[in-house]
Amino acid sequence: MAVPVHIQAELAGAQGAAGRAVTVRLISQTAEAPELPAASLSVPGQTVLEVPAGMTWQVLAEAPGLWSAPQWIAPSSGQGEQVVRLTLFPSATLVGALKMSRGSQRVSTIELRLQASPASRGAKPPATTLQCPVAAERFKCEVPAAKLDLRVRAAGFIPAYLWDVEAAAGQVQDLGLFPVKAGASVVGWVRTGDAVGVGGAQVRLEPQTLGLPSSPPQAAALKAMALETKANERGFFQFQEVTPGLSVVTVTKAGMAKVKRSGIEVRPDLEAEIVESLVLTPPLTLSVTLDPPAGPSGAAWKVSVERRDLDEIIPAGEAFRGTASLEGNWEQKGLNAGRYVLRVSDGETNWPAQVIELTPERTAFPISIPGVQLVGRAMIGKEPLEATLWFGGRKAPQRARFESDKKGNFSGLLPAEGLWEVELVAEKEGLRLRLDPVEVRKPPGKSHATVEIRAPNTRLRGRAVDESGNAVSKASLLVLPAKKAPSGVSTGSEGEFEVRGLAPGQLIVHAEKDDRESEWLEAHVEEDVDTPELKVVLRPRLSIQGRVFSPSGPVPGARVMVRSQVNEAGAGSAAEAVTGPAGEFTVKLPAGSQLAHVSVLAPGYAIRMLLAPLGPEPVIEIPMEQVGGVLVFDLGGRTLDEALSARAGLLAHAGSFVPFQVAAFWARLQRAPQHNPHRLVLPNMEAGDYLLCLGPEAQVAVPRGQEPPGAQCSRGSLAPLQELTLALPGR
Repeated sequence: MAVPVHIQAELAGAQGAAGRAVTVRLISQTAEAPELPAASLSVPGQTVLEVPAGMTWQVLAEAPGLWSAPQWIAPSSGQGEQVVRLTLFPSATLVGALKMSRGSQRVSTIELRLQASPASRGAKPPATTLQCPVAAERFKCEVPAAKLDLRVRAAGFIPAYLWDVEAAAGQVQDLGLFPVKAGASVVGWVRTGDAVGVGGAQVRLEPQTLGLPSSPPQAAALKAMALETKANERGFFQFQEVTPGLSVVTVTKAGMAKVKRSGIEVRPDLEAEIVESLVLTPPLTLSVTLDPPAGPSGAAWKVSVERRDLDEIIPAGEAFRGTASLEGNWEQKGLNAGRYVLRVSDGETNWPAQVIELTPERTAFPISIPGVQLVGRAMIGKEPLEATLWFGGRKAPQRARFESDKKGNFSGLLPAEGLWEVELVAEKEGLRLRLDPVEVRKPPGKSHATVEIRAPNTRLRGRAVDESGNAVSKASLLVLPAKKAPSGVSTGSEGEFEVRGLAPGQLIVHAEKDDRESEWLEAHVEEDVDTPELKVVLRPRLSIQGRVFSPSGPVPGARVMVRSQVNEAGAGSAAEAVTGPAGEFTVKLPAGSQLAHVSVLAPGYAIRMLLAPLGPEPVIEIPMEQVGGVLVFDLGGRTLDEALSARAGLLAHAGSFVPFQVAAFWARLQRAPQHNPHRLVLPNMEAGDYLLCLGPEAQVAVPRGQEPPGAQCSRGSLAPLQELTLALPGR
């Protein structure tokens, strides 16, 4: 069916061409479309053409000395009257030469993107992208006569930018020589809040990593991969030959607050454009007033503030720290507007973090410090215990420290009511324990909460030696009670150790020092009963070299997690590393390890999991892909927090596995929108077969390569660029 299309032609800046004949051609974007005859009209003027419906057509107006931007139409029978307005400008000719790098494939066309310069006067042509033919490494293109900003790009190569090019009517303008370089690039704009370009701003681009390598030279080399440039007078910047993956850009300029943007995806041989401008604003001063003005100890509060956007898993900026006055006042200058995490501590007690939104309209924040008075007693068996107690754990972001006296009594201010894990250290008794969580609640009408912290009266003795039977002093001993958090202690000068207060029952014991490590051993303790002495043998670790790479080159800054196979006790060792500039890494596992479960998390790439055999001098080569599929977890009616708290979830793929927590971390790292609280969406997952399990039996079977109970698991195959849903068992 044909649809009438009204073609209207008008002049802009070419009034001397009034009455000229213009040829109008319609070219279909569908191969099966019929060829339509060209039409002629006088400009200004109009004509009506019968155009077949249901197809896409390009409309061109041609006349010597005149130029019009191509337009596209898709006429539909039910759309009503179709009108196309063509504006004709005086034309100019641009030419240029390409300097191809050695070995580069020749190009037959270049893409020329043009738009009117802000400095141009008179009628301004619309922003347009043209395809210009290339012959003998020279290109030629007809453009509107105007002052233009240009982007010259050959497919698969880095674009070049030109500004304020004066294209004079009827003239040929030679743009010069363009070196054609392969690779990826990043462009963006630095502007003020009122959209004015900021010239001279310093711009830094660096790979977005999941940490730094433990080797100082590798860490320094990874930092040295950062690229730096300055924004031009328009505020525009470009980075060339950028490493594919995710990148972070930082902008600084004297007198302005620093701006940082992460999650910039760079793909091989493509240009990443930061569409939203990086906005520089005058620095703000954050003012905080604390109530009460001083901590429970009477000392001034310690305050820190860190930039953290809601969708950021990696901090967007550095932390600022200081000490408030005894009147409770603290301020930090030089901050950019945005979301921050504010933390307050008193000595070694950390209060819950608070999220604040700093804006030019709001820079002052009153902060009320919560707390509950706590009175308690520490015991071992039936005896009082003098010890240091860390509610939350010694290294937890939110924690409180208490000291019990010789009678076991302690008191102080706890940041909040709720369930608290307790870490106990008693140097005299040789205790360093993680105990069961305790519930802290202040009864109605009472001024304080009371708790009793009791460690069982158990005792585990032993000695750590090397493979020759020599004592190993100052080795770190890790003890894993069943269903409890780990406890640790160091061996003495003769390799001896003693651990008290462990929960009665089966234990797993492991020791390490420098490059030596023991097997995971089983032991058993009972309350008020001495156990036989345990012998722990430390042997040299197996060093594993590896490399992470993609089709476009090394993958720096990736986090590599390696686990040994589990033993009869159901335990195994784990090691992590961050890849260096060449994608290289080194990890160590216990001597005798024959298989390694490997998983690689790299920003901008699909997650990688594999089972690697280990020889005497193992080397693991790990290829990565940037494109994967989407894996969706149906949490069986649970929320994500409930599924994570079960601590019995595993995702298996390609013979390897990761805990459920790693999968959740990956989803956060990808900033995947989570619209349903009972589902978890994981983009960029490697294609292949997957097994998702939740349950204690599956948690034991999967790491050992055994078949897990079907009722605790869900299976499926994920195809590239597709989506797969795996359902956890119901509650």
